[in-house]
Amino acid sequence: CPMTGYPYEILTEEAIRGVGLAFLAVDAAISRVWVPRLLEAGAVVIDKSPAFRMRPEVLLIVPEINGHLLNPSTRLVASPNCSAIIACMALAPLHKAFGLKDVMIATYQAASGAGAQGLAELEGQCHAWAKGETMQTRVFPHPLAFNVIPEIGSFEASGETGEEVKLREESQKILNLPDLTCAATCVRVPTLRSHALAITATFEEAVDLSTAQSVLSTFPGLLVMDDPMTHLYPTPLSATQQHACQVGRVRLVPRHPKRLSLFVAGDQLLKGASLNAFQIAKRLGQNE
Repeated sequence: CPMTGYPYEILTEEAIRGVGLAFLAVDAAISRVWVPRLLEAGAVVIDKSPAFRMRPEVLLIVPEINGHLLNPSTRLVASPNCSAIIACMALAPLHKAFGLKDVMIATYQAASGAGAQGLAELEGQCHAWAKGETMQTRVFPHPLAFNVIPEIGSFEASGETGEEVKLREESQKILNLPDLTCAATCVRVPTLRSHALAITATFEEAVDLSTAQSVLSTFPGLLVMDDPMTHLYPTPLSATQQHACQVGRVRLVPRHPKRLSLFVAGDQLLKGASLNAFQIAKRLGQNE
């Protein structure tokens, strides 16, 4: 590849012969064509696209949460949506402690979540603004620079966007809570990298704050940053290029003893994408 220096070849039937493990980081249409072919050729496949995530027979895995579902016979694994991964990393230990009942989420998703073109558009708009020029929009429906856009993905008949549907449905599957009520508003913000989420969750049991902080601090892949008096809490900048998701602003909701609010941030290009897929591969290797 001229951009990375890594060797590559065109994806063909011949090219996939003898492949033992395949990572697919392509759009869903390509995955639907090539995943069956790779499986037929004998490969184990880890797919990052949404093509197979919600199929009942396909595991949707965040290793720290449900990696125990993997076994030596697993051939196809789906890696979840980045925001669902980051949300569930914080929700999973709290669910185990108190029993998750419903959750409300507002996301703050970086421009790079829309790919290299989205990142370039934000940077171009910032330069245009500084020069007093018109900000061009091609990737996003409105200028993203100095703005926030409550639209990620196409709108569904329900009024949800595709990203909000994925966040709800995939969280239900990852946490094995098919009846979990999840209301999400997904928002594109003018940050470069790493997504953040404001979460308010309601539980079956009354929440003890010290227990909540303890289970979060001991959960693998989570880093608690929670000292508001010294301005210590997660931000997209602090989460960028970090393997762990960060959680802070953990607090009880006044007059609601079963309700907890928190703020989570994670690098959507690492734990939200590539790192999670590689962790799945490592877990599969351990199960051989």
